[in-house]
Amino acid sequence: MYITEFTAKQIPQAQRLVLAEYRVLQSKLPWLPEITAAPNLDDFAANQLGVAALEGGCLLGFLCCSNPFPDAFHTTGAKGSFTPLHAHAAIEQDRAGLYDHLYQAAARKWVAAGIVSHAICFYSHDQVSLEQFFWNGFGMRCLDAIKENTAVPDPQPALASYYEVAKTDLTSLLAMQNQLIAHLGNSPCFMKYAAMSEERFLVANEENYFFAAQTRGKPVAYLRFSMEGENFISNCGKVINISGAFCLPEFRGSGIIDQLLDFSANFWYRRGYRLLGVDCESINPTARRYWLKHFTPYTYSLVRRIDEKAAGCTDLLPQG
Repeated sequence: MYITEFTAKQIPQAQRLVLAEYRVLQSKLPWLPEITAAPNLDDFAANQLGVAALEGGCLLGFLCCSNPFPDAFHTTGAKGSFTPLHAHAAIEQDRAGLYDHLYQAAARKWVAAGIVSHAICFYSHDQVSLEQFFWNGFGMRCLDAIKENTAVPDPQPALASYYEVAKTDLTSLLAMQNQLIAHLGNSPCFMKYAAMSEERFLVANEENYFFAAQTRGKPVAYLRFSMEGENFISNCGKVINISGAFCLPEFRGSGIIDQLLDFSANFWYRRGYRLLGVDCESINPTARRYWLKHFTPYTYSLVRRIDEKAAGCTDLLPQG
């Protein structure tokens, strides 16, 4: 076995590995959508930040990342990259060892390019790979979860009334959005970013859908839905994705958010969506506890932050 740069020549074999790994997940969650074509990998070959493990011309595994971006995880000053679910895969035989060699070679490239925040998404059932990256200094940051969407009785308005929020009424949710931002900035999340103005809130949510619970004429909880999710499964067109949620503290535990979830799920069920997805910061215990009561996690995203003093060091690269 030898490690080399990931190139366009290896894409067909890499896509077969990606689909094979999805089939393992599908065997555990048989109601997942049928996906017959792996996502395009051209960009990962083009940016020359990926690596491949080869033996006799056969691809054993590969590990790529996105083009680097500034301020990974909000105004941190760290240059980051993300390896989505389809940008890596490996055969089962000596999987841990393969990923160990792949990450060592890839990280050498990434840090030499100044990338010090490494984020990688794995299937939640892939304990071998998860453990190997824990050994390599990674910790969990995010998760994707999913559930079958089945018709349930619409909630009775004893606790609240439930409705789809019109685009012209979105700013009625701005105060709750900024309470969510404040919550995420506190312990243990420490995700610090600025409160939203009305203009920024409207621009950021032009393509999203909101549902809210209302009592005494005021919204007290909302769910935000997006057509696009965080991975190729949630983007397959058969999944509607919850991408934001908030309930005022005084209404938590009342059942309002559960009923709002039922109301909005029924809305999407009537429109043909049989799967609901959600992504959340696993470092947010409020969100984590709630969503894992209702949804099955299927991906975990791991993150490692490298000492910035190593960034850009060309002596990290192998000598020719």
